[in-house]
Amino acid sequence: MPHPGCLAFYRDSDNPDEVSFDDLLRGYKVYRTTKESGDDGPWHYVVQGVYEEARLKMPPEQRVNQTVDLLDEGQTGVLRLSYRALTQRELALLVYTCQLPWRLGGGKPLGLGACEVTVNCLIDEDGFEHLPAELLGGEDWQPRLLGETILARGASWLASQQPVDKLRYPRAVKGNSRGGHAWFGTHARPRQVSKGDDGKRTPGLAPIYIDGKLVTRAEQAGESFDRIEPMIAGQLLPKFDPTNTLDDLLYGYDLIARTEHGRANTVTDFDEVQNDGSNRGNYDRHDNQSQNRESRERKKGERQ
Repeated sequence: MPHPGCLAFYRDSDNPDEVSFDDLLRGYKVYRTTKESGDDGPWHYVVQGVYEEARLKMPPEQRVNQTVDLLDEGQTGVLRLSYRALTQRELALLVYTCQLPWRLGGGKPLGLGACEVTVNCLIDEDGFEHLPAELLGGEDWQPRLLGETILARGASWLASQQPVDKLRYPRAVKGNSRGGHAWFGTHARPRQVSKGDDGKRTPGLAPIYIDGKLVTRAEQAGESFDRIEPMIAGQLLPKFDPTNTLDDLLYGYDLIARTEHGRANTVTDFDEVQNDGSNRGNYDRHDNQSQNRESRERKKGERQ
């Protein structure tokens, strides 16, 4: 279920300091296709699992993963759709939709379900077969009946289905990394400060305050800070560019955030996760920004 409360994901803004719930919703929810396959496929739990206490937690310690049987690549099938009383434009929309790639079944966030679709023929009520152009008035039926807006959306969809490397669900190593939404709780939290008498939140995403070794590492990487309290701005998800399908990719790493005692909101350093558990982390928890069983039960209790 889409959750527009995730400002960085759903709201149309280019400024992490100004994004707010008053911004328009930014577009369409689509799933990408992965180049990885076999044992390297992101649908395998060992490839994209849940890290807790600096190690990959395996069943039965956690219940996030689910074992299912998958169809092998290259499977083919035939689907017949029946409609009545379509206008010529409605028929054109239907045919065009059936010529685009589809995504079927479960596991779509992990790159599964991508299908190529081909229209074999159109069958009229008398049982006669036709090619699409015969019933749609010629080979130029797409620009004539669909228009620029629909064709532009189709082109964006086609571009979004180009396979990409390292398809991963956005997350970060935290105590509540289950479900893949800890990224939102760390890098894309809305500011909590109220503004004025109307009780509205201050616009923008909450920054991450940094200190100690992390400031030194940032300065060595070329960052400069003109504030008393150095900080890293909240992070908006990049927008999709159909002409460059790699522009919106984010590369995340499983890191353990190091914080000082009594300064839970200030990060002093990051360590890479070691799967053998040799560097147990200092995990600070953030509220899960997703709609899940826990959040629904909590809201239900508040209503009662």
